[in-house]
Amino acid sequence: LYAQAQFLRLITGRGLFYAFTGLLQFSHWSFLNMISGCFMMFVGVLYVLVGRSTGKKLQSVRSAITDETTLQAAFADHDSDHDGFLTQQDFNGMISSMDLNLNANEMVAAFTAIDEDDDGKVSFDEFKTWWTGSSLV
Repeated sequence: LYAQAQFLRLITGRGLFYAFTGLLQFSHWSFLNMISGCFMMFVGVLYVLVGRSTGKKLQSVRSAITDETTLQAAFADHDSDHDGFLTQQDFNGMISSMDLNLNANEMVAAFTAIDEDDDGKVSFDEFKTWWTGSSLV
């Protein structure tokens, strides 16, 4: 699905999609459709807000890591089981060690955005792609 709809890789893109589908649901003009449509639009707006906030804070992570050696060191320091991947917990620890104030929703949004293949782990290549700015995040 991501190959055909690249905008869904972005948290903000998903939010706009939810808002659009909520609007379609709302337009059916029955009470339950209007209620579920409002809920979907609300979820979409929350996704957009969390995505924008997370994106701004992730810029601080990019600027905190100045070169590829620092990038590798930060990744290796927080790879708790040394398997070449950061889990959500490892990622949260790395972000916290950089003194960034991301709430739980922003942590999940950031991790999800960097995890390109949606396997629940961030590889060094995915992390480097995000850091160099060549990913969609």
